[in-house]
Amino acid sequence: MKEIQKIDEKNIRGLIKKVLDLMKDMTEEVEVLEDRKGDVFERYMALHRLGAIWMGANHAMHMASHAFRFGFDLHHPFFQTSEAIEKGWDSVKLDMNPFFVQEQKEAVTLEMKDLPDEVKEAIVAIIKKQMDEKGGKSVH
Repeated sequence: MKEIQKIDEKNIRGLIKKVLDLMKDMTEEVEVLEDRKGDVFERYMALHRLGAIWMGANHAMHMASHAFRFGFDLHHPFFQTSEAIEKGWDSVKLDMNPFFVQEQKEAVTLEMKDLPDEVKEAIVAIIKKQMDEKGGKSVH
């Protein structure tokens, strides 16, 4: 329990209040959705509000997991607990963290020799025109 006291208790209490509010809102939306005799439009909107709440919660959990990984990767004392090490959090490194690893994108390459002569001539004409408009010397 003393490990959890390292984290700001005020923020934990605030988070618990927000979760309780969220549960209350979700319960109200489920009740509207369950009412088969209720207005169809209201039921439809309750369905969409529930979907939005669910998506928001998923995004928040995803970002929270990245924040915890980031904190552990930086060896922040809040995250250096024995339970975290037992679960393998100490093996996570920034270069392995999906939030910080960017995959190489395949670029489209085009060789000038592969272009038809008409396309090459059009490119040269455009370049010459731009150079003339900018007052540059064009090579003929």
